[in-house]
Amino acid sequence: MAKLHRGFTLIELLVVIAIIALLIGILLPALGKARSTARTAVCLTNQRQIAVAMMTYATDFKGKLPPNVYGSQYRFMPDGKIGLRWFDEIVLGQYIENADDDDIDRNNGDERPTIGGGVMKSPHHRQAGRSYSMNYWGSSFVAGKRRSFTSQDFQWLAPGSLNEQGDPEGEGEGRGFDAAVSQASDTMIVAESWGMYGKPDGETGTLDYFTGETIGRYALPGERFGSKEAEQSGSASSLFPEFDYGAVNWDETGSPEYDRRPGAYIPWYRHTRTEKFQDIEGSANMAFMDGSARNIKAQDTFDADTLASTYKVLWSPGDRRSERDIRD
Repeated sequence: MAKLHRGFTLIELLVVIAIIALLIGILLPALGKARSTARTAVCLTNQRQIAVAMMTYATDFKGKLPPNVYGSQYRFMPDGKIGLRWFDEIVLGQYIENADDDDIDRNNGDERPTIGGGVMKSPHHRQAGRSYSMNYWGSSFVAGKRRSFTSQDFQWLAPGSLNEQGDPEGEGEGRGFDAAVSQASDTMIVAESWGMYGKPDGETGTLDYFTGETIGRYALPGERFGSKEAEQSGSASSLFPEFDYGAVNWDETGSPEYDRRPGAYIPWYRHTRTEKFQDIEGSANMAFMDGSARNIKAQDTFDADTLASTYKVLWSPGDRRSERDIRD
């Protein structure tokens, strides 16, 4: 007589399905966290490579870090193109491979090609062409002053000298530094920053977003990290004239990280699972002058009571002096 094979009852099937659903609920957050950790590790590795390239450049140029100067009045040989910035192909492009050359108006023969993609792109930055900017205060020069009214010969101005030289755009408080800076392990040279403008991808046509050359030019050290914005949402956006850049409409430009005008130079949201893009919460990756790179929490960069920097991350050797009035 053949044996009858007993199947699963409905209750048993429901129990099995419930157990599988429970396991998925437990594992998915862990997998998401592991993926985020891996992306953060890639971002840190990228920044270490950029910092090493900066140091190699400084070795080749007598301790000076790359310049960041741009404007139709500044034309540099051998090609006579406009400006000279750290991410130009003829600057750090000599040390870093260019994996995305879309950051250029190909109909404008005056524009200099820049490097993007590859190590210049954070996995946490959606639709990114370039994700990092250089610390303004590390630039070897940031502006030029004509030696005569008609001269094309310039006196090059380092960060910290523009106000006394009467530069109309001015700058905040700080002091420029080079490769021999003290407290190198705390002095930031590269950090994640906002994608300021979009350029069509050469293959897909979708917009990739590229960072500007520097961060940290204006305001006080703590405010640059977002201390004033953290105290009152929306109160700090006017501190940063760079965000007046004509190509950016912070509400309508279409970038996935644009919500409203930022109140900090750093996009702290990227390493957290949040859509509150301009909140001063979360963390960001930064590279330092000793060649290291670390993930820094927003709340560790400024004092919520005084709004001054904690000086765990330095913008320049003059940070403490520039904030002595609000700190003391």
